[in-house]
Amino acid sequence: MDAIDPGMRRRVQAELDRMAADNHVTILFAIESGSRSWGFPSRDSDYDVRFVYLRPLADYLSVSSRRDVIERPIDPVLDIGGWDLRKALQLSLRSNAALLEWLSSPLSYRTEAASVGTIRQLVRSAADPNALAVHYLHLGRRSLEKMQADGEAVRPKDYCYALRAACCLEWLLRFHEPPPMDMPSLLSGLTPGTALLARIHDLIARKAGGGEQDRQARDTMLDQFLTDRLNPTPPPLPSVDRDRVAADIDRAFCAIALAGS
Repeated sequence: MDAIDPGMRRRVQAELDRMAADNHVTILFAIESGSRSWGFPSRDSDYDVRFVYLRPLADYLSVSSRRDVIERPIDPVLDIGGWDLRKALQLSLRSNAALLEWLSSPLSYRTEAASVGTIRQLVRSAADPNALAVHYLHLGRRSLEKMQADGEAVRPKDYCYALRAACCLEWLLRFHEPPPMDMPSLLSGLTPGTALLARIHDLIARKAGGGEQDRQARDTMLDQFLTDRLNPTPPPLPSVDRDRVAADIDRAFCAIALAGS
């Protein structure tokens, strides 16, 4: 079943068309990036749409600097915005986890460009597991600290955020490659024990049936899992040949920009 309401899908498509026309750009891909794509939305979760776009070739040859982000004011239901392809590829050289997640989202609004497969491969090849591990460790610890500050009544949302970060970190340590974006894929690859898996599924079901600000009692088993995964400092992981990757990305960007002109 599609996790995107049909009416909202139509609204997003219309908004993407307007943003592309108003800014004279081509949207290469557009996806859902929030809790819906992570696999644990609440009844009142908003929609978080992200995209990457390509400008006309002349814009990239201009000496004038141009804004490399397109966004709309956030409303209570829809948060939508995107990055210029050049900005996205520059960030990929810094192992940007958000871009990696956008390219692996299970919920797509638009994938028109033949170049998206090339972009996905390049961004994954540029991702340094050590930088990603730091990112997910920070996310997980921040959610864990939030729960600790809340005491005995915590939000299922914070549990889910901490669990996804912990699972992403474990994926990196086990496979030395970027993790999937969504919890179902993470859990399928990590195969946690039956009891823990049941607790996680119960948590996700509780979040799906409630609101973003609902509270629940602390769960000892989940707390122990999070403490075990997020307290130790991860060991060093294999690094990336940054110079080779940067050269590959430069060549690919030139080819994509020229093809789109």
